[in-house]
Amino acid sequence: MEDIERKKYIAEIFLKKCTFIYQEMEGYVSYLSEIISNDKGVPDMAVELQKEIKIDEYINNIMPIILEAFSTKELQEFIEFYSSKTGSKIRDPKFLSRIGDESNKFVAKIERDIVDKIEEKRKP
Repeated sequence: MEDIERKKYIAEIFLKKCTFIYQEMEGYVSYLSEIISNDKGVPDMAVELQKEIKIDEYINNIMPIILEAFSTKELQEFIEFYSSKTGSKIRDPKFLSRIGDESNKFVAKIERDIVDKIEEKRKP
């Protein structure tokens, strides 16, 4: 039987260091704060937002999913891999940006193709 507290601790390390989930949440909060900061009508709202949104609360909500999906050994293997030189490459911002750009282009093309096909069918 696994020690659940140890497994939770390892799962927290996994989420913060090895996945994009934590980084995406932090990035989203920063993005919202930046937008709000640029709005002259609500100067202190960005600071309030940072206090209001607690990423740790989100982590607590997804922790049961992680604990159910992976064993302690698997979480440790993820940490080892993502801590390695090879594993860290997949989290490289340049790589992620390029992948994101290509994903956006692909989705935009599909949307254009669908619109074109719909418009073509509507023609008399």
